[in-house]
Amino acid sequence: MPVPADRSRLRALLSLAFEWTAPLDARVGWLAEARLGPLPLPLVFVALVLLANLALNLVSNISPGFDDREQLADMATWAWGYRGVQPPLHTWLIKLVDLVVGSDIAAIYVTRSAVLCVLAALLYRIGRELQLSRQGASAAALGLFLMPTVGWEAQRSFSHSLSGMLFTTLFQLAVLMLLRRRTSGAYALTGAAAALALLGKYNSFIGLAGAACASVLLPEVRKRQEARGLLVAAAVCAAILAAPLAWLVAGRLETLDDSAGKFHFHGSGSFFLDRLEGAGEFALNTVSYGGPLIVLALVAGLVAAIDGRLVHGGLARLGAGTRYLLTAITASFLLAFSLVILSGTTEVKGYWLHPVLITLPAAAAAILEAVDSTGWANRFLIFCAALLAVASVAAFTLRAFGIGM
Repeated sequence: MPVPADRSRLRALLSLAFEWTAPLDARVGWLAEARLGPLPLPLVFVALVLLANLALNLVSNISPGFDDREQLADMATWAWGYRGVQPPLHTWLIKLVDLVVGSDIAAIYVTRSAVLCVLAALLYRIGRELQLSRQGASAAALGLFLMPTVGWEAQRSFSHSLSGMLFTTLFQLAVLMLLRRRTSGAYALTGAAAALALLGKYNSFIGLAGAACASVLLPEVRKRQEARGLLVAAAVCAAILAAPLAWLVAGRLETLDDSAGKFHFHGSGSFFLDRLEGAGEFALNTVSYGGPLIVLALVAGLVAAIDGRLVHGGLARLGAGTRYLLTAITASFLLAFSLVILSGTTEVKGYWLHPVLITLPAAAAAILEAVDSTGWANRFLIFCAALLAVASVAAFTLRAFGIGM
């Protein structure tokens, strides 16, 4: 079948662009494949960016934000919970870091950077668990910088949300590990990660529920589950949650109402207008959260299609792990959207989407590797993410000196 003239011209332009950018593409490929000792070089790059921004945070004279002031108040003592509105895990992590750092505010900043660094490593590991190449796994890790709520905002603020998304990601990795090796240790890790995700942020329940739906809906996942292993996971989860939940139930459940004002229930007074406004807020925050990643992934896929790099039927050959991850993300997303519509909330915060979309970079990298066998699409994501990572250092530099921030 003859190729239309317009498409031929596009292919010619793309070929010229590929020729011009070939040296840069080769360097990106080298970054994705290289290692520094036992560590993948992309993770070293992420760590250096986070360390640079941490240093800028430490030397700046910026007053602590609301979340940081809350942590400064909470970390005075060890406790099974703090006021009840927020779970205790992130405060525990800060207190552990403070034992080493010796400065309360520095401990808050160091914990934030450490959590994000481990998060990138977990996404890289998820990529490898999905049997992606090093380039695909690197795109999964660096994809954090293509989600502004994580790549920028999470370095600047957040507390409990950080631990929530970290351990939700660990939970997803543990489930993927179970698809390949059903050991008691893997089941125990799954249960522990689920409990720690809830102790990080209560809304991690949405991500866990989405994962449960995916496990039930997909036969290849459901048939790999063992009743004995699930009991091990449940027992470990219950053991970790027991004391904090007992603290919460002991007369503190009513404190959860303190956060109800964040949702602006029935803000307009109209049943339909409330739902319409809530749906609009949800859509806007979804775009704000993952928009750059989604748009760039679509652009990469479109270029692959125009240039003839697209692997026909690639999506049909996605592995069981990738299908699970995509189903879990979709189920969590639909559950979160349903809760917004059913509750009538007219206020949606971007960071509420952490347990829903935090593994999106790994899913996007898996899809792009399936449809573009040359690896260019994921190298394109890596390049864009690296640019935004460097841009974050420039932005933190300006912020540290009070310029434009």
